[in-house]
Amino acid sequence: MDDAARAGTDGEYIELSDGIVHYEASGPEEAPSAVFIHGASIPSIVWDSNFSAIADAGYRAVRYDRYGVGFSDRRGAFDTIPICSTGNSWSWSGS
Repeated sequence: MDDAARAGTDGEYIELSDGIVHYEASGPEEAPSAVFIHGASIPSIVWDSNFSAIADAGYRAVRYDRYGVGFSDRRGAFDTIPICSTGNSWSWSGS
């Protein structure tokens, strides 16, 4: 995955210690949050209808592509480590 492949995609990107991660956040920043995490081989778009419904209901909806899936970096042949287990912390801004 590189900048050319990511050009024109929805969402935002953040560089973490293990690579670049694609994410989207929608809804009021001060609202309670719901984080959508996809399975091993399906990107975050699997949550399209749920993501929009939660944000439209007034909650902060967040979804991201795990390493090796969707628009996030590919780190190796078996990218199965979720971001939450890498010790990285991150934040986002915008809608």
